Amino acid sequence: MRTNLTKKEIINSIYMQLGFSKKISENLLEDFLYIILNELKLKQKVKIAKFGTFILRHKKSRIGRNPKTLEKKIITERNVILFAKILNLIDKKSGKLSTHTLRFWEKEFKEIKPRYLSGNRRYYDNKSIEVLKKIHFLLKSEGMTIKGAKKHLQKQKSDLDENDIKTIKAEFIKNKLNKISNLIKKIKI
Repeated sequence: MRTNLTKKEIINSIYMQLGFSKKISENLLEDFLYIILNELKLKQKVKIAKFGTFILRHKKSRIGRNPKTLEKKIITERNVILFAKILNLIDKKSGKLSTHTLRFWEKEFKEIKPRYLSGNRRYYDNKSIEVLKKIHFLLKSEGMTIKGAKKHLQKQKSDLDENDIKTIKAEFIKNKLNKISNLIKKIKI
């Protein structure tokens, strides 16, 4: 199900998880969005390493239909912003997603269960992505061995502890906000 996230909710999330004041949280979000929008106007595409890519796409006008009344209506042409997220499992040399790491982890950790699409392509649902993030955190940040990470995951019966997820997300957001803040400071200088 698709849900919308408001600026107020994002500001509250920054405030609650990182401890910044609401005013600083709002300014941080405004500055981030301002930078992204200006770069999109200039380049049509903004890639933030190890985070994701914002793309400005032009959509032509077309005939649409109101799903409730089935009334036809012309949808005017417009520009839309798309965002594609990536995992933090990028090969630093090639800059590409290290599929060999994913394949290895799939074999080692039974908690990772991708769906297979045509052409043997894998689809990772949100639960699998959360498990991958948890494994990445345990192996890379906590310095656990694969055996230790397996024990940790099995101890939780393949169900991630809500506090760990919040901690991982808070650390991820804090790191990203620190990088954004440094970029803003460089731009203002």
